[in-house]
Amino acid sequence: MIPGGNLTFIIVRVFTTKITICILTDLTAQRVETMTLPTGKANGGFTLVEVCLVGVILSLLFAVSWPAMSRIGHKSLLETTCNQLLYTLRAARDYALNDSSYYCVSFDSIRNQYWIAKQGNDLTTANDFTPLNDSLNQNRCLPAGVQIASVSNQQLVFRPDGTCDDFTIVINNKYGNSCSLRLEGNTGKEIISYQ
Repeated sequence: MIPGGNLTFIIVRVFTTKITICILTDLTAQRVETMTLPTGKANGGFTLVEVCLVGVILSLLFAVSWPAMSRIGHKSLLETTCNQLLYTLRAARDYALNDSSYYCVSFDSIRNQYWIAKQGNDLTTANDFTPLNDSLNQNRCLPAGVQIASVSNQQLVFRPDGTCDDFTIVINNKYGNSCSLRLEGNTGKEIISYQ
């Protein structure tokens, strides 16, 4: 109801979330009554078209970036495997220094395995090594898709003073990435190169 006076103006303001109707009287131009009507659109929501459009854009970005991300993952696996080989060689050298005896790391290129072994009781035989059987020194397998490409010697022997012969191993994956690990026997210098 409008108290006293004639109806002169009706002003309608439309916003995205509500419609406001103001009724003004003639001379005073004061707002007398205000009604707010909902427009039917929920506050802060997204329409189905907007959600579908975002989904299409994300799908396209994912499809374009997938090959690059896949290569990064395969190269990362190769680098991790090369570092694990390096840690195994360091462990065998540490065993040789701490026990003052001969230790070796043996490689099986066919099965893609390697393990640490200790010289047995017969000290007159140079290649009499017994694999260590504790939980940390079991046979280690290279991950699927990574293989030994070449190895300079199937058995790398560490002497009691920690030295060994120069050694090189190259591992690669089926995507063309390779990692070369070289160990200089007298200095113990380790060189890793990725291609």
